[in-house]
Amino acid sequence: MRSLQVRLPVLAVATVAVSLVLSALLVFEVLLLSGERRLDDHLDQEARRVRDWLVRTAPGALGTTDDPPDVADLADAAEQYLAVHDRSDTHMTVFRIGDRLLSTSDAPSSLEVLRDEGALPAPRTLEDDTVATVEGDVRVHPVALRSSADVETGAFVLGSLDVVRGDAFDALRQLLLTAGIGLVVAGGLLALALRRALRPLQELATAAKTANIEQLGQRVELRNEGDEVSVLANEFNRMLDRLERSVADQQAFMATVSHELRTPITIARGHLEVLRSARDTLDEEAVDETVALVRDELLRMQRLVEDLLILTGADAPDFVVARQTSLREFFDELHLRVAGLGIPHVVFEPVPDTTFCADGDRLAQALLNLITNAHVHSSGLARIEVGADVDDDESLRLHVVDDGPGIDRSVQDRLFEPFARSDSATRSTGLGLSVVRAVIDAHGGEVQVVSGPNGTSVTLVLHPRTEADPAETVGGDEPAPADLLPRTDPAHDQPVPPRASARHG
Repeated sequence: MRSLQVRLPVLAVATVAVSLVLSALLVFEVLLLSGERRLDDHLDQEARRVRDWLVRTAPGALGTTDDPPDVADLADAAEQYLAVHDRSDTHMTVFRIGDRLLSTSDAPSSLEVLRDEGALPAPRTLEDDTVATVEGDVRVHPVALRSSADVETGAFVLGSLDVVRGDAFDALRQLLLTAGIGLVVAGGLLALALRRALRPLQELATAAKTANIEQLGQRVELRNEGDEVSVLANEFNRMLDRLERSVADQQAFMATVSHELRTPITIARGHLEVLRSARDTLDEEAVDETVALVRDELLRMQRLVEDLLILTGADAPDFVVARQTSLREFFDELHLRVAGLGIPHVVFEPVPDTTFCADGDRLAQALLNLITNAHVHSSGLARIEVGADVDDDESLRLHVVDDGPGIDRSVQDRLFEPFARSDSATRSTGLGLSVVRAVIDAHGGEVQVVSGPNGTSVTLVLHPRTEADPAETVGGDEPAPADLLPRTDPAHDQPVPPRASARHG
């Protein structure tokens, strides 16, 4: 039985059944004790009636007078009493006067059998007693009598404990029968309720089996019941929604990547075909121009592939490897790399003489992307300022500011998305700011962008890391230093005031 629809009802019914059986046994014991107490009360009440009768008809028999009745008078009193009280479903009243045994004619069957067989138990003491007989245990309540003759006299009231126990067993059987019927009905209702409650789980399992990349549109029906199963079904549907969006974004991304790679490949291939077809007629200058153009397209593809590799590896644990680096040495190397790219009008501002903890290569890559971006989107005419300063809270702020035309409004809302670029940016891969965001996010920092018609400013903010920071280790197993930025040495240059806060892709 693997199905919850079977196992849970069976388990519930079994648990309730055990509880009911234990409860029934407890009730049986209570009924048995209560029945025995009621029998004792009934026998005591009958004994009082016998005494009251004898007080009126033969008062000396109980010792209330000094003149006990003779045997005949006592027998007459007993016969008169039995004539009036001749029937009982619970007891038998017995008078023993000499050799005569007078008793209730209609009594419980077990007591009648004992009487007919001459096996009625006699009192062994003047106290209530329980005597074992062939017909079961009998409760004996004695009444002391006397007569004027020297013969054995006495009265006693008998009650069968088997009758009490039989009544208790009858009640137990009825209770168990009722409980059994209740268990069957409750088990059926529970099975129906579980079937309905678990239906979303079955639909969820079916949806999970049939879901694949090509078909993510199936959803589990929600019944708005607000229980845990409905919550699970709702979360499963939300997961499918996220997967569907993710697959759609991935497909769109791959389509865009294919298009971005196809364009330079097509251009380069076309020019190579022209060069091959007209190799005998083209002069050396035309050949050089064609080779330069093909080289530019290949470099464009190289940048695109490198940016894609960076984005795909941004979630890897070793994407950034932080280490203490001198800010001035970092900017000196960045200056040399910018000079190697041949980008004009780039001005490096003085920076504080301090150190910072970050991945210098990744951070330089982000700044080079910003510088290249500013150069491309201004057609190489913008003046680009690059600098850094330290806030009062020891956050490092690296800024790239240009006086170009600003970011196109059409891309401002999706500036950091891959391939987000304006229509005029024909030479941009559209991945520059995506790479910048990936690098800064990996460092736990933030990117601030401010753009207008008079220029654009991008600021990369790296916050100081404290000992309580959970990301003590960046990109490896070695713990990073406790502070992202030690305090600026006051003996050297003061931090440059921040420029405008931020920039574009």
